[in-house]
Amino acid sequence: MIAGDAVIVLNGDSYCDVDLGSVLREHRLRNFPGTLVVRHVEDSSRYGCVEFSDDCVITGFHEKRTERTPGWISAGVYCLKRELLEAIPSGRRVSLEREMFPSWVDLGLLAYPSSGGFIDIGTPEGYSRAPDVLGEARAHGAFSKE
Repeated sequence: MIAGDAVIVLNGDSYCDVDLGSVLREHRLRNFPGTLVVRHVEDSSRYGCVEFSDDCVITGFHEKRTERTPGWISAGVYCLKRELLEAIPSGRRVSLEREMFPSWVDLGLLAYPSSGGFIDIGTPEGYSRAPDVLGEARAHGAFSKE
């Protein structure tokens, strides 16, 4: 059972250098059911894109595209209120990105733009870059014990 009002959810195959405390504070301050950390990339074709307004309210999601275009992608870090978690169907596999997030747009989702390091290890290229990205994050104190 989840005791808190919100839960931080992390994708297991990616890393985004973002201050989770800041994400949670913004989530609570803006009082949205869900907050998604987004990251701008030069080639969004393998990820799909997140669209949001100037005040960071998510307006839609676009599936992967064949053309290489810059765009905002989900960085695999989410802050979700209990009501959203309870709406996830049980007893079967569910994709948050393809299934749940698009259905939650009308409930209110907030984008939290991040410029920190990002790595998706879902491809051999990404996996081979992981030591460099994680080493840079460590050098900037991302894994400190404080």
